Amino acid sequence: PFENNFFDILVDREAMYCGTLDSIKQSWNEASRVLKSGGIVISFMYTTDHKWCQKANSSKEIATEIEKNTFTNFTEGNFKNTGIVHFSEYDELFIIFDFLDIKFINKHSNNTIFSDGAVDFSYDEWIIVGVKK
Repeated sequence: PFENNFFDILVDREAMYCGTLDSIKQSWNEASRVLKSGGIVISFMYTTDHKWCQKANSSKEIATEIEKNTFTNFTEGNFKNTGIVHFSEYDELFIIFDFLDIKFINKHSNNTIFSDGAVDFSYDEWIIVGVKK
């Protein structure tokens, strides 16, 4: 419901991974509409190196594949009861964020070394920062 060119900055802290690649692209197209020219995007998106992407790609019992690197119905782990989960490949970022002059992309990983078994905070993510063209 926002006007065109309304926001100076958009921050996505791992929300836009919930969907198919096409729906994620459509969401970012709408976000681009409301972002001012020269506005900043900071986005965190899960990578295909994420352990739950690796597990889902290697075992059909972990999740149901919708499309490449996109799953639903995780039976366990961080994404159980999440809905649709997409893990992005590096090259996809330039398609998703084609409206940006990307300033940098970081790959950030964290691996739980010890856990009592209740929680695992391991993840693998892209951090994308860009300016609207």
